[in-house]
Amino acid sequence: MRLTPRRKRVHFLRARINHAAGRDMVALADADAGLALDPRNADALALRARILIALGRYGAAAESAARALDASPHHVGALIQRGAAHLAQGHHQLARADLNAAVTLAPKNGEALQVRGALLRRMGLHRLAIADLDLSIRQLRRPLESYRERGLVHMATEEFELAVADFGEALDMAPMDAALLRLRGQAHLANGSLAAARADLSASLEADPTAPETWTARAEAFLKMEQLQLALDDVDQAIALAPKDSRHHMLRARIHLRQDETVLALEDLDAAIAAAPDNTAARFMRAEQLFQLETFAGVIADMNAVLRRDPTHTAALVLRGQAYYRRGDPQHAVQSMTAALALAPDNTVARLIRGGAYRDIGETARALTDLDHLLLGDPANLAALDLRAALHATAARPASAHRDLTRILEARPDALELRRRRAAAAQAMGDYAGAIADLNQVLAAHPDDAEALLARGEAQLSAGHADAAVDDATAAISEGTRGGNTDVAALILRGRAYRRLNQTEAAVADLDMAQRMQPYQAQALREKARALLFGGRWGEASAAYERLVPLGPGEAEPHGVLAFLRLRTDDLAGAGADIARGLAAAPGDPWLRT
Repeated sequence: MRLTPRRKRVHFLRARINHAAGRDMVALADADAGLALDPRNADALALRARILIALGRYGAAAESAARALDASPHHVGALIQRGAAHLAQGHHQLARADLNAAVTLAPKNGEALQVRGALLRRMGLHRLAIADLDLSIRQLRRPLESYRERGLVHMATEEFELAVADFGEALDMAPMDAALLRLRGQAHLANGSLAAARADLSASLEADPTAPETWTARAEAFLKMEQLQLALDDVDQAIALAPKDSRHHMLRARIHLRQDETVLALEDLDAAIAAAPDNTAARFMRAEQLFQLETFAGVIADMNAVLRRDPTHTAALVLRGQAYYRRGDPQHAVQSMTAALALAPDNTVARLIRGGAYRDIGETARALTDLDHLLLGDPANLAALDLRAALHATAARPASAHRDLTRILEARPDALELRRRRAAAAQAMGDYAGAIADLNQVLAAHPDDAEALLARGEAQLSAGHADAAVDDATAAISEGTRGGNTDVAALILRGRAYRRLNQTEAAVADLDMAQRMQPYQAQALREKARALLFGGRWGEASAAYERLVPLGPGEAEPHGVLAFLRLRTDDLAGAGADIARGLAAAPGDPWLRT
């Protein structure tokens, strides 16, 4: 039987009813049946495009809308549907052209404004998106999608309270919409309203327990609430629903880390990377854990994977450089940090690590250049000041080291190790009072610190306070390890102090004991020889210096003193021979030449 025009309109009406009821396959069949009778019906073609979009067939929807526009070039509905189809396919400029045309033709068309607002949101044009969505809300009778989109804009601009309000308006129109409940829950979560977030996300899961993203959102809420087992249970549900989703494994890894389960966290990160090898965030997360475990080869491998995809990834270059540096490979650390600094010259971590790497390979000047550059931009960088102070100390620039350490101590006055180092710099500068003051603070906190006692004793002796040096050396001996280096150093110091006090017997006794502890200790023998010499015990002094010659073949002092002692006995030939041996050992020594 031949269909009448009235029967044709019935097909289109039924298509609209079925589409509104969510029966899109039936609606499409009705639309196609009607179009078979009237193929150039622009309204029907636009309706068919709308149904195809609902079915996810965006290319066919764009084609159907284009046919409608061929039939009616100014058909607003067809422009909207083709724009929506382009939007769904990610063709933003094509979508914008269609939607601009629709709004130009119908400035108060709420749907056109709503879809264009959604497009502008995806393009990151948030102010323009808000303007369109505000207008669409005023024009539409049921602006649910406009509120949803405006809420998403407010999420993007981190105006979470406004997002909560917008999603709430949408939920007033669709109270059991699982996706809207999830969105409002996420907005509450971002705003720090954890109880409200949990309530919305739980309601969303009651409406649709098959949405893995809702399970992970509630897991995030539980994680922030420190309810780790509940968080773990939820993310397990998400993984069961979507086992290949890298993000779910990353979230579970975060939970495991909060539980101090590093091994389990690394297993999840392995799974996340296996599911998505280009997941840079997962690779960084795994690399950071491996770095803490000092598995530097794994860190380097992960960062190399990131850099193969993006050779200009500065953070990957920096983390790889840190791994090389900690692994004891300063050459590669320099290369990685140099590449990072070419991209980000003000990256302080890269410059600091490169400075340390240059120091390790003996490039002191380059190390100092890096640290000076860093400190020009960040004068309070304590790590850079610390490293520069160490470099100055190594390069025998105690005043510069002292200045840097003073700047650090202004920020960290209780850092006792820094006070030790500043005391050493002050000692090298001849500022013995400053050295003693710093070491007094160290010893006030740790009275039994043998190394600090020795250092203060050296400063006291240099300052002419031999009695105080004897006291510090004696205290160091009582705190030292019997027969160890500390005892030997303390005995030598006390012996030197006794010599200054003209107590030759006591000095020789201490230095003899030091020699017995370490028979090949040249310093103890040298100080004993000096004590005997200044004590007027010439014969014993001569014997001691004779023994000292083979222990210090490049030293001029033993030969010069022996020559002096021979001259006292008119042994000119012997004195000449000693001077000749001394000049052979130390050709430039001015005392021997005179």
